[in-house]
Amino acid sequence: REALILLSEERLVDIFPQSRTVVAAIDVQRAREAHFLRRSVEVEIVRNLAPKISPRQIAELRVSVAQQQLNAADGDLGAFSVNDDRFHQLTYEYMNVGGLWELVRSGSAHLDRLRRLDLPMGSKVEDILVAHTAIVDALETGDPAAAEETVRAHLKGTVFAADAIRAHFPEYFEPVAEAVRAP
Repeated sequence: REALILLSEERLVDIFPQSRTVVAAIDVQRAREAHFLRRSVEVEIVRNLAPKISPRQIAELRVSVAQQQLNAADGDLGAFSVNDDRFHQLTYEYMNVGGLWELVRSGSAHLDRLRRLDLPMGSKVEDILVAHTAIVDALETGDPAAAEETVRAHLKGTVFAADAIRAHFPEYFEPVAEAVRAP
């Protein structure tokens, strides 16, 4: 019961008392808000991290990307997604703001649902790998502007593809309201 209440608070389930509980439709607006928060925080993280990241931290990020490459080669999108998140979480930890990771993640359920639908489509996995490599390269050069731009470009993908994802998986979304036309 408590779990369902928490899911309801996150707008992941709709509870109809004494009737039924159903999985809620993806809320694109909530996904956009979570994306805005995440992008804002991560841009600030890499901008501040670039001038002071250690060689050990660069090596750890490269190992993380290599693990994602193995997951991709194995076709294990579940593990790929976990390691994708871990890559980003490492940057929070390196800036000593690891608690922000949990804060950002706590409001990201609808964004995560979009990401899971988007991941197997087209070249998304390859695009993530290229972006993560570019982020590490920018951090390694100590260039805050390059790191910031690379993160901005990387994190725009899924939310900007929301309409295409909706078109491909309409059953996961609320129907789009038609514009009301005056007579």
